[in-house]
Amino acid sequence: MIGHPNDGGVVVENGVAQIFADKDYAKRYYQKLNEVNSLGLIDKEAFTQNFDQYMAKISSGAVLGMFDQHWNFQDAENSLITQEKLDRTYVGLPLVYDTSIKDHYKDRPPLNLNNGFGVSINAKDKAVKIIKLLDKLIEEDWQRILTWGIEGEDYYVNDQGRYMKTEEQRHNFTDATWELGNKAKMLFKFMPKMEGYFADGNATDAAAQPEEYKAGLKDYDKKFLEAYGYNSYVDFLARHRKMISHIRLGPSIW
Repeated sequence: MIGHPNDGGVVVENGVAQIFADKDYAKRYYQKLNEVNSLGLIDKEAFTQNFDQYMAKISSGAVLGMFDQHWNFQDAENSLITQEKLDRTYVGLPLVYDTSIKDHYKDRPPLNLNNGFGVSINAKDKAVKIIKLLDKLIEEDWQRILTWGIEGEDYYVNDQGRYMKTEEQRHNFTDATWELGNKAKMLFKFMPKMEGYFADGNATDAAAQPEEYKAGLKDYDKKFLEAYGYNSYVDFLARHRKMISHIRLGPSIW
């Protein structure tokens, strides 16, 4: 609500990290939660359900909005897309206390150094092989396979040298069942990876390839964005909206 990025359990100001849970601005937030709860608008299981229950509830399409980072509930949203419940998917909005606050909710360029790999002492002579494997997988050819897939099967290269996908290929990459059989998703999610652009100028992620992003939008999304005059859902984060952080795209709530 004060516009800060996710720095864990603290707020960082002028290079100093402070616990935010005991500050006045946190009290204001707790008061708002209590107010909304008294109106019966907060799920009674919101603070007691486990992660699987949380994901199942979102996958059902019954959740209007939540406060969370997209990567944390994206699998549940992908399930909604697979079910063709597009009006039950979400758009992130920069909720702040007032319009004088500048939000920093979008991902930023700095490296994310929170993740790392450890090699077990039981690996012994295999430790070098493991490191060599990671070294190999960070090379462009493997990164291209892990992100875009196999050329001719999962994507194609157009006359301008740009990577693109057919409608079927796009559908596959958002289909949870197809992912299980064709992608090393959990390995790639946490392993060292390239982010940005390959040497040939193509994005390392299809979602970051401008022409592919636009071509891959479903008619529902195109009409939705057009109604707001936006090119992508990131545009919602460029303006202040006093609304909840992630809210369903269905027309009934606008």
